[in-house]
Amino acid sequence: MVDNRQSLYLKQIFKLLNLLGFADKRKTHVAYDFVTLPEGAMASRKGNVVTFESFYAEILEKALAETKKRHTDWTGVKLEKTARIIALSAIKFNMLKYENNSVIVFDVNKALSFDGDSGPYLLYTVARINSVIAKKKGVVGGVDFSLLKEPSEKELILKISQFAEAVNNSQKANEPALLAGYLIELAHKFNNFYHHCPILSVEKSLQKSRLALLSKAKDALLLGLSLLNIESVGEM
Repeated sequence: MVDNRQSLYLKQIFKLLNLLGFADKRKTHVAYDFVTLPEGAMASRKGNVVTFESFYAEILEKALAETKKRHTDWTGVKLEKTARIIALSAIKFNMLKYENNSVIVFDVNKALSFDGDSGPYLLYTVARINSVIAKKKGVVGGVDFSLLKEPSEKELILKISQFAEAVNNSQKANEPALLAGYLIELAHKFNNFYHHCPILSVEKSLQKSRLALLSKAKDALLLGLSLLNIESVGEM
């Protein structure tokens, strides 16, 4: 990916390579727009240019503070590792969720939100699923998916079934935002299901079916995050 201000230059380079006999259809210029701050574009004359080092340090500090607040019993090593993964998920996802031709507005607080359209929100959704599954670890037996009749269950099943299509569309269009948007929708569908359908307090056969549905949602979320080069965590 290269800034769209370089589009003409790269077209000229590709044409020159073609004329020289080095044509390769796999080479594509995936242009993106400006990255700005909520208060406006960065400019050296304004003195508001942010280096990656300072930018990452600020996000990591906020992620570490939030993680410490939630887990006072964790070791320093575990806190720092989790905070690093959260910080990188915030940065990567916030950059990838915008379409290539859209101006990217990086708001640190929104990027780190645990309940917004963000990387940490997706990690938190995976961690929530892990927590439920861990409480019923060892539950075995056949799964009867015909028991899943609630609207929120059906909506989640439908969204999971659209995973391959979302990946294919994203790849064909060179648009990571399509996959990022799908993952946010999937997380919303899961959380809607989670709030409307009890899991641990229902009878065994329905419980197994809902746990299996959770597992499928988790698999899709993890694979989607990995395709966006975003690492996940077991708990948050």
